[in-house]
Amino acid sequence: MNYESQKTYIAPEQLESKMKSLAANSKARFGVKMKGNKAQHLLQNTDLQDFPANATKALLALLEFGSVRIASKHCKVSEAQIYRYLNQPDFKQRLRELRRINFEEAALILQRFAKQAALTYVEVMQDTDAPQFVRLNAARLILEAGQNSLEMAELQAELDELKQLVYAKSVSPNLRLLG
Repeated sequence: MNYESQKTYIAPEQLESKMKSLAANSKARFGVKMKGNKAQHLLQNTDLQDFPANATKALLALLEFGSVRIASKHCKVSEAQIYRYLNQPDFKQRLRELRRINFEEAALILQRFAKQAALTYVEVMQDTDAPQFVRLNAARLILEAGQNSLEMAELQAELDELKQLVYAKSVSPNLRLLG
């Protein structure tokens, strides 16, 4: 089914209002406000204003609820129609893009509270009144997080080195890489 054949579209100003509402809800849920105008970002980068109304509703409901059955109930679009949308490459691409944006926002929220979480672990670990298993668990989590961050730093260094080698090889194709 071609989206152009469907006649009902949501006006861009209505979509922007919906996206701003989603952005405001993220502040209420997580205590952080999305940086920049996320509604405008979503509209510009995913061309939602060109999407039919039902496809847009289905897209937003899938983003919010994940399941086709639940999304169908909330957006008042049949499950069969949502499955037809999911077979459309542009619909799937936009859904993936919106999920990626949501995931990036979640990562930013986690980064914002990472220091506080680490300090909480240290506080629990040092609390002599806390049960021993709680203190041991906090210590274990601190060690694991430290090990994970060290491994990530090493992987990043290796990746940077590989990027430099690829760049050097692309600039000078006759360069022989020593291994």
